[in-house]
Amino acid sequence: MLISLAGLYSRGVAEDPAAVGGLESVLADGGTYYRLHTFFASGALTVNRDIDVEYLLVAGGGSGGRAGGSIGGGGGGAGGRYANLGAPSALAAGVHTVTVGLGGQPSDDTEGAPGESSTFFGLVAVGGGQGGRGNSFGAVTGGDGGSGGGTAGSNSGGDGLGGSGTPGQGSDGGGTQVTSSTGSTSGAGGGGATTMGGSGGLKDSGAGGAGADASAFALSGVAGGGAGGAGTGWLANDATDGGGNGGQVDQDGAPGAPNTGGGGGGAGRGNMRGGAGGSGVIVVRYEITQAEYNAEAA
Repeated sequence: MLISLAGLYSRGVAEDPAAVGGLESVLADGGTYYRLHTFFASGALTVNRDIDVEYLLVAGGGSGGRAGGSIGGGGGGAGGRYANLGAPSALAAGVHTVTVGLGGQPSDDTEGAPGESSTFFGLVAVGGGQGGRGNSFGAVTGGDGGSGGGTAGSNSGGDGLGGSGTPGQGSDGGGTQVTSSTGSTSGAGGGGATTMGGSGGLKDSGAGGAGADASAFALSGVAGGGAGGAGTGWLANDATDGGGNGGQVDQDGAPGAPNTGGGGGGAGRGNMRGGAGGSGVIVVRYEITQAEYNAEAA
């Protein structure tokens, strides 16, 4: 979602804009002036002349895993984050399709669903992996994705690895370690843009992996992993940067925040549902003159 930043204004009437599309605004950042095009849903960017652009692509987050009896579900992985801040790319005049991925939706029957990918300019930010479903017969691994989903616990013993993240876009989901064949386990956290999810097991659930700052694109933190759900006798951890908090005992996991790519929280014990993944977002920015900035900010 948009945050309040000094120097950020909605675009007024500009003469001969270089591009049109999305929510248009201007931003003053460290003495340099930018026009931003923010897409909260799929659309198109019409470029009227060749420009050099910086972009941020965030895919939809994966849903959190369903709980299984006394076992907490794994947190959903964050949607992949793809950016070229500080290294602008040439964008030719023309109409460029913008596809913003939706978050994965939880299920009553399976471990959940991955998020959808976001695409622009031939680039793909990969959707986040789903969290694993709680299972008495062995740990259920989280899904692979932009960031990997967290593994669900098991009360039959055994280790489980988190889902794998995509290099350059996100981190792995947390795993579980269960050295005893008895007891109720909590789910691991989903991976985030910058750190992997916390581990689950015979303890409180794993926290969601940390996302990334996006203030250069007039957004708050994005692409945080969802936290795992609590097993019987344990507590659920929290998530940041758009990820959903894990469900406490007999509670559903919280959804990832819209337009952050946050992973959904894993469900707390009691056959509860994981949270939905947050939808993605795409932002394109390019330099403008101070005169253009002043005219549009007035």
